[in-house]
Amino acid sequence: MGQTASRLSIIIPLALSLCQAGPLAADVEFNPEISVQAESTDNVTVQAGEDGESDMISRLRVVLPVIRKWDSGQFEFRYAPAYDWYRDTDYLNNDSQDLTFGLDNRTSRRALFHLDVGYNKSVQQGGVDSLVSDDLILTEPVDRERANFSASYRRDFARRWSWNGVIEASEFRYNALPGGDPGVTSDIVDRSDWGARLEFDHNLSQKATLGVMIGRSSNDLDSTGSEDIDELAVVWTRNLGQPGDRIRVALGVADRSGEFLPVGALVPVTVSDMEFSTEFSLTKTVRRSSWILTASQAPSSGGVAAVATTDTVAGVLYRFTPGPHWSGSVSGRYVSRDPVGDTIVSTDSLAFGASLEWRPKPKFGYRLGADYSDQSYQAGQEDTTVARGWFGLVWYPRGPHSSSGRSSG
Repeated sequence: MGQTASRLSIIIPLALSLCQAGPLAADVEFNPEISVQAESTDNVTVQAGEDGESDMISRLRVVLPVIRKWDSGQFEFRYAPAYDWYRDTDYLNNDSQDLTFGLDNRTSRRALFHLDVGYNKSVQQGGVDSLVSDDLILTEPVDRERANFSASYRRDFARRWSWNGVIEASEFRYNALPGGDPGVTSDIVDRSDWGARLEFDHNLSQKATLGVMIGRSSNDLDSTGSEDIDELAVVWTRNLGQPGDRIRVALGVADRSGEFLPVGALVPVTVSDMEFSTEFSLTKTVRRSSWILTASQAPSSGGVAAVATTDTVAGVLYRFTPGPHWSGSVSGRYVSRDPVGDTIVSTDSLAFGASLEWRPKPKFGYRLGADYSDQSYQAGQEDTTVARGWFGLVWYPRGPHSSSGRSSG
């Protein structure tokens, strides 16, 4: 992960070189924000049952977003460093880094290029509106780093036909915190996953397509094993009017093969399974609000599990901006994580939360929010529950961006 910064320094300029619009045609937005926040939690070390302890967290955060638009596309760069101070469990004090870069560029009338690059370092986990693998299931606090890369190229090659190629990869790194329990990370191993897929689509109408997707991917857990996955799926999409609004449904099968030897185990887990995979997503904008609904069942590198898993996920995110001074969100997520083999128990997690921002002045606002997570196990263990609430102040030196106030902080 130490090489991530150097990789990004190569990838991002290379991506920018694909943008053909000149600077005079560009529209650049820069709306930074600075916030201070106080957060209270009833289970700061994420313990099962009644063993959790409460704590207060103070946070200073800066967000530096740059959006550049031109006739054929746009890119968005966002860097958000922060520092957290814990009142009682001060060994958890940490700095977090969050960097994202996204690019869309129509290289011709028939072709579209898309790129996403991201890096995150944090002790925080379990974001309710996050679908990242290591965010789905809670563990005791560890230092988490993750990097992701995704690139796609879509092209129309006939009157009613198009193809879309995608390459994506992720890395996850976990380290015990100084002063914490070193045994926490004994079952959590570093991992990486990559995949490539090709989709051919037929235009059923101006709004709907039907296609077939073939893919190949791999989940590599550094010290316990790896697996390869071959996928085949039928994909249906329908545009819903507004740019970005659409329904996507994919039904398919995944052939998994590999072997894992969890830490402390004597017998390896052999993977040789054919399983169904499903995906549903809906994005819809209605006046001053938007809905994102997701549901899926698919192979996963497992996040914080000792082996690869099959994840069943359902989530909803509702964002609203009822007026120029208000914005907020409500979100919920259910996850069932089933590890490969029969020696490791399954885990279910339910999480939901809400946040609200009020800006009485154009450059100043108040934020508050809360979320709750309930995690259960199939081995009769006590549930793990975590409740959080926060209140903060935010300053926009150049005024807020239209998407401000949508994160829980």
